[in-house]
Formats: sequence, C-alpha cells, structure tokens
Amino acid sequence: MKERALQVLLVEDNAGDVRLLREMFSKERADSFELTHLVRMGDAEVHLAKGGVDIVLLDMGLPDGHGLETVRHAAAPGVPNRKQLRCMTGGPITRALLSGLDQLKWL
Repeated sequence: MKERALQVLLVEDNAGDVRLLREMFSKERADSFELTHLVRMGDAEVHLAKGGVDIVLLDMGLPDGHGLETVRHAAAPGVPNRKQLRCMTGGPITRALLSGLDQLKWL
C-alpha cells in the first residue's frame, strides 16, 4: 500500500528562500511530499480552509501579514492540524516572535 504524500504549504514571498527550500526538498523522495507555494497570507488562509495540509512553513514577513499576526491567521481555529506550523524568520522579528510565543498556548 502506497503512503499518502505529505502535503506541505510554503508561504514565502522571497524567491531566493523559495529556491533554497525547493533545493532542500529535492533531496527527498519525489513521491513523499507535495509542495504548494503561496506568496500571500490571504491566499494561504483560503488554501488552509480547504483542509488537507499536513504542515505549513510560514514566513513571518509577508506582503499582507507580519510577525505574530501571520501565525494567528495560519493557526485560526478552523484551520486543521494547527500544531504543524513552522515559522521561518530572522532579524528583529525573531525577538518579537519569541517574546510573544507564550501568548499562543497551542504552540
């Protein structure tokens, strides 16, 4: 019996970071995952509401979302698999994110 491919949603607006992540994923078995790439948080919310996403790789600095607000949107109560959220960030956002994580009890 064939295992279902892991459904990965990448929400990232930086083309260089997307290229790097695609390169990292290229080292895995091609049928072990399906990568969907979106640039905007609004598009990601629509995609997540449909269900079927196993893990979200989320940039914390998007054109339509920034910092903890993107995490709140990606982990809204109606979004399935809320604990499978991985945040990607650097710089000053990191400090704000770490200081605000205690507010998000589900992480």
